[in-house]
Amino acid sequence: MTLGNTPITEVLRLDADADFGHIAYPASGERIPDGTTVTIYLYGDSDTEIASWPAKVTPESARWRITKETVASVLGTAVKFRIISVLPDGFQAVWYMGRVRAQSTPTNS
Repeated sequence: MTLGNTPITEVLRLDADADFGHIAYPASGERIPDGTTVTIYLYGDSDTEIASWPAKVTPESARWRITKETVASVLGTAVKFRIISVLPDGFQAVWYMGRVRAQSTPTNS
């Protein structure tokens, strides 16, 4: 038996040559309460927060659209991330967490 929240562990892949877009959905049959915030926090080697990217939140999803310039500004320093949801009553939970991986868009030669 596990007590408490168990975040989903993933790899956040970022490409300096492309915008970042992602949609996160609540569990099947669940809805995100009105007034909830959901934010991607990026951390460096020393667990220092280097950036935060708030989502556009609806009852059905949390959506991010981050420009490639913003993505490029954190590559090389961001090594970990957490997606933290904050409910209207102030309760905070880590929804996702993991490592940041830089990748390059293949070019056609």
